[in-house]
Amino acid sequence: MNIALIFAQHSRGGIGARCYPILKKNSSLNVECFTFDQFDQIPRDFDLYLRLDDDDYGRAFPKDLHPYVWWVPDTHIKYSYRKIKANAADCDYLMCFQKEGVEAFQKEGFKNLYWVPAS
Repeated sequence: MNIALIFAQHSRGGIGARCYPILKKNSSLNVECFTFDQFDQIPRDFDLYLRLDDDDYGRAFPKDLHPYVWWVPDTHIKYSYRKIKANAADCDYLMCFQKEGVEAFQKEGFKNLYWVPAS
């Protein structure tokens, strides 16, 4: 499986920097990393586009990158939740660190929600 891993690579100790080595250990996965500033350079032939966010919730995601999975922390913070909600409609799957985030998005009518805690 070919995965485009998209995250803010400047975030020291962020989830992208922690997830990449884990994904690379799986020999059946081909994982390439991209930043949010490289959206136009990402090939459109990946099997999966996995967005990991630590702090850039307000950035819109290209509409032609699918299947698009967004794994977000901080849904328990009102300011972050509002930004995530505003940009989550285009994702195919939304994964939240906090169970309460999944419940809140369910109440908003979102589908394909998953609770995937960081640890």
